[in-house]
Amino acid sequence: MVDISSRDMVYALGLSAIFVCAFLSMSFLYSSVIAPFRYRRSLRTRVEKVTRSEALRPDIIKVKEAKSHLILAVIEKFGARAIIEDLRIQLQQADLAWDVTTFLGVNILLVLVGFIIGNLKQGLLAGVGFGAGFGFLPFLIVKTKKRKKTARIEEQMPDVMDLLARSLRAGHTLSSAFELAGQETPHPLGTELSMVFEEQRLGISLNAALQDMVKRVDSHDLRYFVTGVLIQSETGGSLAELMEKLGRLIRERLTLKMKVLALTSEGRISAWIMIALPIGLFLFLYASNPKYVSMFFDDPTGRKMLWGAVISMFLGWICMKRIIRIEV
Repeated sequence: MVDISSRDMVYALGLSAIFVCAFLSMSFLYSSVIAPFRYRRSLRTRVEKVTRSEALRPDIIKVKEAKSHLILAVIEKFGARAIIEDLRIQLQQADLAWDVTTFLGVNILLVLVGFIIGNLKQGLLAGVGFGAGFGFLPFLIVKTKKRKKTARIEEQMPDVMDLLARSLRAGHTLSSAFELAGQETPHPLGTELSMVFEEQRLGISLNAALQDMVKRVDSHDLRYFVTGVLIQSETGGSLAELMEKLGRLIRERLTLKMKVLALTSEGRISAWIMIALPIGLFLFLYASNPKYVSMFFDDPTGRKMLWGAVISMFLGWICMKRIIRIEV
């Protein structure tokens, strides 16, 4: 027999008490905080699904009845109408609620702020550089949000294709299938399908509503889907079978895309290390011995060397990104 001393018994009881207290604390935390939060979130999700169509109608009417601003009218007089229209489409594809006037105003303000800061700190050349960098930030935000929206929609496409195919086989019309898919699918693809349905209810034809959706989303898969629907609506055929095949094709393409991302992960990590390592080393030297790197700020040749290093790093990062980028 194993002798259990009173000290071991105290340790065992103490550990048991700690375990029980931790279990009771976690149970209390879950019942008082986490469970109500999850219930409110699910309730809010159901309410958003019900009120999505009512919320979309004012936005659709606002887009359709949008009038040209005075600034845009002046810009269009100089032959930049195509640029303005392309920028408007870019904002829609990025799912931003800004109009072109607001975007241009923010861009001009950031350019002025960057120019003033750079001019006061380093001179005219630095002011131009800072102004260009600050002015590029809104375009970078638009590009990033558009890429995220497109990636999310392409992930949702296979399931939506299966849902539309099952709805059509069950006897639903294409319009009611869009309504059902819009209610059951999260944002952003669910919102786009709901907008197609609401545009039809407002009197817009199905072809025009689908073409508007293509303009709002920068996705080849969605463009193939809309093209197939438009062709099938004119020539006839099994639209449900087309959607099933398209969903299967999109799944295979996404699988190939994941494989390509896995194979090119080493190059992407190398690109980030090339950027992070010199910056980290420079910040470490600046924090440990500021006099050692002060010549990059005080001496004119040092400032030129610093700008040359920044530009070289940026160009190297772009080259590596282009080498490892493979379109699938």
